[in-house]
Amino acid sequence: MQGAAKIPADGRILVIIVAVYGLVQAALLGLSRPPEDLVVADALTFLRMTRQLLDSGMIVEAQRQPLFPLFAAGVFKVVGSEALYVIFALQAVLHFFTAWMTLAIMRLWLPNMAAIAFALVLLNPNAIGISHLFLADTLNATLMMAAVYWLLRYAARPGWSSVGWFGAMLGLAALTRPENIYLCYIAPIAVVLVALTADHPRVLFHGLLRGVAALAIGLALAGPWGVQQLVIEESVAATGVNKAYVNVRGHFALIEASRLNSIEAIQVKRLALLEPAILEDAGLATASDVKRNRALFRHYLTRIFTEHPIIVAKLYAKAWIAQFASGGGQTINQLLQIEMRRPDKIMNSENPLSGFLAGFENSAPGAIIITLASVLFALVLRMLGVVGLITMAARRHWPLLLVVVSVIVFKAIIHLFYGISRYRLPVEPLLMILAVYGIDGLWLWWNRFFDRPQSSGG
Repeated sequence: MQGAAKIPADGRILVIIVAVYGLVQAALLGLSRPPEDLVVADALTFLRMTRQLLDSGMIVEAQRQPLFPLFAAGVFKVVGSEALYVIFALQAVLHFFTAWMTLAIMRLWLPNMAAIAFALVLLNPNAIGISHLFLADTLNATLMMAAVYWLLRYAARPGWSSVGWFGAMLGLAALTRPENIYLCYIAPIAVVLVALTADHPRVLFHGLLRGVAALAIGLALAGPWGVQQLVIEESVAATGVNKAYVNVRGHFALIEASRLNSIEAIQVKRLALLEPAILEDAGLATASDVKRNRALFRHYLTRIFTEHPIIVAKLYAKAWIAQFASGGGQTINQLLQIEMRRPDKIMNSENPLSGFLAGFENSAPGAIIITLASVLFALVLRMLGVVGLITMAARRHWPLLLVVVSVIVFKAIIHLFYGISRYRLPVEPLLMILAVYGIDGLWLWWNRFFDRPQSSGG
């Protein structure tokens, strides 16, 4: 058509990728079980908090961070009902923006490979499946990627606006998952280190000053929730004391289950029976629930890091494998009503490989195909990612390498023994970036080995 803008070759590729993504999301919306059936476990807490906001205008519990309930309540207020499919559609849009920010980052550092990174992030089965759940993970992943994007924008073009947006995204991310508040605290260090690796002049003064500004903005956004915690929990905390205590008891129960050749559920019950004596010895038998739970949290956390280091290391290694090697196919199976065992449960069994293979017994062929394909997808990308680390260092893309590795390590450490594929969702784009660098490195190696002309990606 005369006068129409021409779409460049890479633009056509992006349009095709987005079209495929739209078809996949539409198919899942049409084929998956009723949305109400998907509101189970953690999603029930988010829905309860959302209804509290709609009914009373405030959140009266502290089990989860407030931003996703605020988001969901706003959507329900606009559409006039609890239309979960609207939430899922908007989460599909959020995931698109996560992929688009990955594309923007790759255009700064490795432009010729940007479309591949965009496709890997957008069509990642783990992320697509999670976008159909009533959980904060998709929103959290978008905000985390936005923080990474603005930090790397600062590395490329230092300025106040970049660190301002960086701090704002960290503050909002801290309102979606509790551990993100720690990233706010290290914002000044992050800004200085990124500036150092980018070789910016006057880095210490300007970088530290801007980093402190990012911290102030992040805390200004996350601070009101801390005040709410003070009212509800009698202290400022990242998350509810009861939730934290139950979580850390579950982790210690896994240690006891491994030590005694038992199962987690039995050990949780045994530990619960021992708690009255623990509280009695601490003089807290008649204390408030908040004080009791806080004491039990400290008790279990201390025991985790002081007892059975070999068991701890073993469980931690299994959690890493489960978190980074599982493909997310179990979520899609759940959406399509062909469920299989969760990988974290498999990895915490005595023989993980036997547990994985046992999951295929009496399973539908579709479930087996989806599971194997998603696991293979994840494993291949993780292997490419190892090559990508070497390639990124060889290209001397130090700011990108620093940010990618730091965020991935942070997310890997924070969840201890619970290796669930959705926990890695915020770092999926970074893992895909590493994989793309791996592809680029292998391509360069191939050309050098066969003495072909080299094609640089950026």
